Amino acid sequence: MARNLNNKIKEELEDLKNIIKENTQEMKNIKNIVKQLLNEILYVNTENNDVSNETTDHMNKLYNLIFEYSQKDIYISSQVMCGFMLFGKSKNGKKSKPMIDYLMLEAIDILLETDGWPVIKPIVVMMKEEITNFESEQTFGYICKKIIKQLNTDKSMIETSVSDLSKHLPRERSYEWGWFSYYIVSEMYRQKEHKPIKKRFLRKYLMEYRKLLTTLRNSNLIQENATFSSSKSIRYIIDKIMKPNQNTMEQEQHVSEDSDEDVIVIEPPEAPPEAPPQEAPPEASPQAPQEAPPEASPQASPQAPPQASPQASPQASPQAPPQAPPQAPPQAPQEQSQQSSRWFSSGWFSGWM
Repeated sequence: MARNLNNKIKEELEDLKNIIKENTQEMKNIKNIVKQLLNEILYVNTENNDVSNETTDHMNKLYNLIFEYSQKDIYISSQVMCGFMLFGKSKNGKKSKPMIDYLMLEAIDILLETDGWPVIKPIVVMMKEEITNFESEQTFGYICKKIIKQLNTDKSMIETSVSDLSKHLPRERSYEWGWFSYYIVSEMYRQKEHKPIKKRFLRKYLMEYRKLLTTLRNSNLIQENATFSSSKSIRYIIDKIMKPNQNTMEQEQHVSEDSDEDVIVIEPPEAPPEAPPQEAPPEASPQAPQEAPPEASPQASPQAPPQASPQASPQASPQAPPQAPPQAPPQAPQEQSQQSSRWFSSGWFSGWM
């Protein structure tokens, strides 16, 4: 009979894992399946005096489901923990209740160490929705004490370093779990008065709790910004060092003429001998055409006939040659344009462009 029960437990454990992996609609029944498995492992086997290695192995596999899926989906971990708590509050689980409480406290410590403070919210909300009289549960009181201890530590270390707990705690106006702030405040300030807090003082302590959360969150934000800016500057320095310097690479390609080593020296192409760039500008400067028109402008010729007398007309004929200079300027730009076109067509500038 014990073998049949152990085989049945193995099959149910495999079915539970398949439900979690396939993410089916039966996910809502995880807590009930866990509760049933614990009843078969801890109660039925104990009544039959069958506490073997297989029983311990089944218990370990079921308990490890809390941590196996915590990083993927904390909801699964909370549902498995809910099954443990439901069995501890059941009639058949009364004898195993101390062991169940101890396992839950150990689970809280492990989850906080591996996943951090974000695991608090789903566990606390699950307890309020599924566990009757959750306030009296040892797990709930343990969570409150862990939070208060960390808040006091952050308060004393606010100028140096604080944890991210303040980012994962609710205020009393939170719709989803604002009710939890009243338990934190009651437990925190009860330590000062050593008695339950009266309602008329509760509002005052809630206001102090809000101020504390705001201060811790601002301090945490400043630390994150400082860490980000320092990491950004360090990354910039590393990129600056690791990036190759193009100037040094170019300098390494050129070697002085005095070195005896046979290396390749990159030099610009030589200018063609037909049209050197230095001889062209003196031959015909662009200012020569501008000086020629003032000497004999076309507007001055009409004014000469009225001033000359009819007797001086024979003498005016020898002065006709001065009209020739206006024809000379068009020739100079043509030669310059031809020479400049030779510079660009010959490709002398191609080595420097």
